[in-house]
Amino acid sequence: MAECSIRVHRTETHVDDQAGLRSNWTTTIHKVVISLSNLADSPRVLTVQERMPVSSIEQVRIEPDAAHTSSAAQPDAQGIVQWRTPSPLVANRR
Repeated sequence: MAECSIRVHRTETHVDDQAGLRSNWTTTIHKVVISLSNLADSPRVLTVQERMPVSSIEQVRIEPDAAHTSSAAQPDAQGIVQWRTPSPLVANRR
């Protein structure tokens, strides 16, 4: 169901770090920011889902950064990260 009073803004950034002298790993930091705005006349509790890539290749490791993830949410086996967040009136939440 579409909700006209809820606004969602999603941004992505990617930073590549090539393998250095001490490691053969190449690191890519993929940052996703989801901002929610509630323009309704009543508070809401919103459920947000974001899918992280999942790798079946041993040489590819995908790890969420709990220190930079709201509520330190972790993905399930399919890579789905889910948050339930209260959204007060006319407020932005990141």
